[in-house]
Amino acid sequence: MEQKQSIVERLIAKVNEEEKAGPERKSVFVPALGVEIECEQLELDDVLDLMDRYGTDQSRKSLEFQRELIYMSCKLFRSEKLQKGLNIGDPVSVVKKVLGRNFDNYNVLTSTILSMNGLGDVEEQVKN
Repeated sequence: MEQKQSIVERLIAKVNEEEKAGPERKSVFVPALGVEIECEQLELDDVLDLMDRYGTDQSRKSLEFQRELIYMSCKLFRSEKLQKGLNIGDPVSVVKKVLGRNFDNYNVLTSTILSMNGLGDVEEQVKN
């Protein structure tokens, strides 16, 4: 009985530690832009909601999914200063404006974000 209580206590401590640490963050170098962009791990439910909403079987929907995923994960793109500086009304459009026409820019960020959420194998489906 004491051993089970010890496991419970360790699990509680681990969850508390993870909550205190916050989401994982990674800087990703986007070669075409020549800069690093920080991505933040999202709640898995949020990622899955996006995947359900957009699906991964159509290129247009895939790109829209990636834009919103990147916007949600990368604080840089949620910057009011950046949005105002680019004169963008729709906040998610800042991703389109900054990443431009190069699909690889989207893929490098999307790949990192999905991997941080344990969805690395879904990455190929999203790209296609």
